[in-house]
Amino acid sequence: MVNRTLLGLIRPGRGWLAIAVLAGVLVSATYAGQSLLLTAAVAQGLRGELTAAVLACCAALALVAVRAVLVWGREVAAARGAEEVKAALRDRLYRHLLTLGPGYVAEVRTGGVLTTLVDSVEAIDRYVGVFLPQVLISVLGGVGIVAVLAWIDPAVAVLVAVTAVLAAAAPRLMRRRMRDGLTAFFKGWKGLSADYLDAVQGLPTLKAVGADERFGAGLSAKAWAFYRDSLRFTFVSTVSAGFVGFFAALGTAAAVGLGAWQYASGALSLTAVFAVLLLSREAFRPVTELMAAFHAGQGALPAAHGIAELLAARPPVPDTGTASLPGTPPEVVFEDVTFTYPGRERPALDGVSLRLAAGRTTAVVGPSGAGKSTLIRLLLRHADPTGGRVLFDGADLRDVSLAALRSQVAVVSQEVYLFHGTVAGNIAYGRAGASRTEIEQAARAAHAHEFIAELPDGYDTVIGERGLRLSGGQRQRLAIARALLADAPLLILDEATSSVDIAAERAVVEALERVRAGRTVLLIAHRLSTVADADHVVVLDEGRVAEAAAPAALLATGGAYARLIARQQEGAA
Repeated sequence: MVNRTLLGLIRPGRGWLAIAVLAGVLVSATYAGQSLLLTAAVAQGLRGELTAAVLACCAALALVAVRAVLVWGREVAAARGAEEVKAALRDRLYRHLLTLGPGYVAEVRTGGVLTTLVDSVEAIDRYVGVFLPQVLISVLGGVGIVAVLAWIDPAVAVLVAVTAVLAAAAPRLMRRRMRDGLTAFFKGWKGLSADYLDAVQGLPTLKAVGADERFGAGLSAKAWAFYRDSLRFTFVSTVSAGFVGFFAALGTAAAVGLGAWQYASGALSLTAVFAVLLLSREAFRPVTELMAAFHAGQGALPAAHGIAELLAARPPVPDTGTASLPGTPPEVVFEDVTFTYPGRERPALDGVSLRLAAGRTTAVVGPSGAGKSTLIRLLLRHADPTGGRVLFDGADLRDVSLAALRSQVAVVSQEVYLFHGTVAGNIAYGRAGASRTEIEQAARAAHAHEFIAELPDGYDTVIGERGLRLSGGQRQRLAIARALLADAPLLILDEATSSVDIAAERAVVEALERVRAGRTVLLIAHRLSTVADADHVVVLDEGRVAEAAAPAALLATGGAYARLIARQQEGAA
């Protein structure tokens, strides 16, 4: 139950958690002290010492006030410690996710990762802030109260200690069922979260194809399965709590019975029996409180599994390179590159050799599935080649640090991702510390300033998640402005005009011409009209280079490129 993964995460909040434990132990001490004071008051009352009895009662009442302060301090310290642990863990998980990179995210469900980052971290709150402190509080507090009982009567102390251990161990009888129930609960929760994220993000598509009811029916079935898992766990949890209550009641009754028998035999005084009655009840308080915290702790175990799984994940490519890059427009060479995606037999790229000349634009065209996107994955080192190598100004990319590589590359893709925030903030992601003047200059160069000026708050307009309040052409121009601001020597244009209409394409193409100037450019194109100005064209087909030359030369040969042009012109007609 004391999970090693979770124990390894508490370092940031251990100071506050230690304070919470100390306060909790002192709370147990006030209960024991209150019992002893009330016992003294009864003894003094029986002897007729009323003043002393009243003073003892007043002292007991004072302990109630002290306990209230200690309980408040314990809760505040535990909450503070838990929040510090969660904040540090979120930061650690996010930084690790950045290290894993897009290659990892592409292989897992986004909703599952989101559940780990948000829900799993939140699920450990009560484990860190309630269960862990209570384990120490229960052990130390319980031992302290049993020690006081041993001072009064060793036999009663042994009886209470044995039944308290049985009560604390009772949940282990249901441990396997609770663990299995919680694993099923959290697995269902994680899957359901991912499905709901799919439903929200894919709602326009579901509506467009009339599949919303079918998808909703599937979600409903999973929700009811999750409901049944929740009920099973609740049942097991309730049964285990019943075991604890049974042993606590049994121990208290047995202790009082033993005390009464010893009183009858003359071994204990009446006030000692009264003390046994009060203290035996208090001896089981830490156990019952631990049981309440036990369920909070159990709820964190599946979450801990998800956290440990994410932290244990290794990046698809090792970042061990140390070579630096000059920062000038590079020459990029794919040298006999082969790449096969995991789980597939057919290579996406098969012996591809091509060269991106420094300061020139190289276009790569071909039918869907030819391997164009795979070239970009390898150039950005989201994956490494299965065979061959990629050279960046003569340096193997595997010998270059990822940070150095990606600082030299800007990407404008078909699917532009804009963040929920302002126009200026989205452009500013291109370069840290960019001034407002530099942001506006980049927007002007990207032909974006005109439409930005017409927005309600100009550059301070909040554009919504994914920039859905903007047209496709406007989103593309913001992405181009971001690339201009980055001022990287290598530019990747991944079908950057395919998602805009013909009217918007002219403005986007003009902006792209500006951003291409003085850079090495890899242009992936679907609309072959955008390839005409390229210096060099490479035609990919089924993962191989079919032909490569200047656009005019390829047209003259009447080969694969000419056939692609003719086919597209026929489609347009």
